[in-house]
Amino acid sequence: MKALGLLVQVQPHVNRVGVSYRSKATIQPYMSKQWFVKMDDFATKLKATVEEGRTEFVPKNWENVYFHWVNNLRDWCISRQLWWGHRHPQFGTAKTTHRK
Repeated sequence: MKALGLLVQVQPHVNRVGVSYRSKATIQPYMSKQWFVKMDDFATKLKATVEEGRTEFVPKNWENVYFHWVNNLRDWCISRQLWWGHRHPQFGTAKTTHRK
């Protein structure tokens, strides 16, 4: 770029390089592919279940919170959630109580 006269400026840049605590080897950044779940169609279905009365909120004012959440959904990056044992949000984290 310098030879072609396209270089505007050179600035030194300090970069923090990761180091393994065990081997003290430099950790090289690894660029990986990212996978996303498109949420537009899903959001439409989520809204329809409440609008058609198949799902009901008690108290009713929680519908506003729900619709705010659904209307602001973004595509969901699942690339970092593929390891074994990871629980996706649809499974929930609530504990269940069993009566004997």
